[in-house]
Amino acid sequence: MNVIRYVMCALLTLGALGHLYGTFDGYPLGSELFVWSLSATAFTFAVVTFNLLARSGERVLLAAGMASAAAWAALALGFGSAVGNIFDPRAIMHAAPSIVLAILDAKLLLDASAKSKGLGET
Repeated sequence: MNVIRYVMCALLTLGALGHLYGTFDGYPLGSELFVWSLSATAFTFAVVTFNLLARSGERVLLAAGMASAAAWAALALGFGSAVGNIFDPRAIMHAAPSIVLAILDAKLLLDASAKSKGLGET
């Protein structure tokens, strides 16, 4: 499962780098849209960081990774809806890996919860 996590984080990082390039290329430096776009890029890197740190299995990091990835997936799909195409490649590049990461984190959180309660033992 770590390989899937690394691949999804790599894809999300590529999306963030593309977003960063688009921010500097598309908006005047210091403009309101520039700042908002830059903050979205920073949030994407935070999602990647949380999910790389979540490999440790620590519940707080898993919860942060899951929540941030789910929020980013929702925002990416909201962007796709706003531009009139939920399957816009810019939206999918962020939503698909984020959904997979949120699912991986949720699964690990549930597994950790079951083991701590003795539910995973036969």
